[in-house]
Amino acid sequence: MSDVTAIATAIVPMCAGEYSAEKSAWGKTLSDPARVQMEFARMDAAQLQHVVEIVLDERRARVK
Repeated sequence: MSDVTAIATAIVPMCAGEYSAEKSAWGKTLSDPARVQMEFARMDAAQLQHVVEIVLDERRARVK
C-alpha cells in the first residue's frame, strides 16, 4: 500500500483549478488585503494535510 503523503502529494496538483477557485471565493469574503494573504497562507499550509485526511477517509471507507 502506498504512503498516504505520497498519494496526497500527487493529488494536490490535480486539484489546482478547484483550489484556485476556492481561494478566489474566500478572497471575496474578506475586505482587508493583508487578511486575505494571511488566509491564503493558512490554506496553503493546511492543503496537504487536508488531502492526507481525504485519502485516509477513502481508505477507511473501503475497509467497511
